Amino acid sequence: MKIDLSGKVAIVTGSSQGIGRATVEALVKAGAKVVMNKHNNEEMLKTVAAEITSEFGGTVVPVVADVTKKEEA
Repeated sequence: MKIDLSGKVAIVTGSSQGIGRATVEALVKAGAKVVMNKHNNEEMLKTVAAEITSEFGGTVVPVVADVTKKEEA
């Protein structure tokens, strides 16, 4: 089954490794623009976003923020 998420935007928290990273990859492959989020380690987040866009294309925006804090979310 192929899902078309073209024109959609997804936000994935905890997305720099493991299940989060795999989720970002799946969403990008399905055509979504993705905001990757991690609460620390901006350099790692940027690196992973670049790796994903290099491999799969699409739009991936890395955002460092602690989503448990209202002012950052």
